[in-house]
Amino acid sequence: MAIGKRFGRRIRAIGIEAPGVVFHALRNTFASALETAGVPESTSKLIIGHERESMTYGHFSHGVPIGVLTEAVESVSYGGVDKLIT
Repeated sequence: MAIGKRFGRRIRAIGIEAPGVVFHALRNTFASALETAGVPESTSKLIIGHERESMTYGHFSHGVPIGVLTEAVESVSYGGVDKLIT
């Protein structure tokens, strides 16, 4: 919750007042980008911080190696905006 509030204060401080520009919009965009990149939902849940409900992954698995998570994050593309990020 604190991150969302900090994001809101910072974004407003630089003059962005659009009501749809909120912290969770970033999460939504990132989740969509993970899905577009073909990242399995169970891996996406680990990255985003959502609970994995199934008995197999939610109860018995301890997750995947950090290298797999890194590869998944690096597979995300935002098209032409990628040049601005790197």
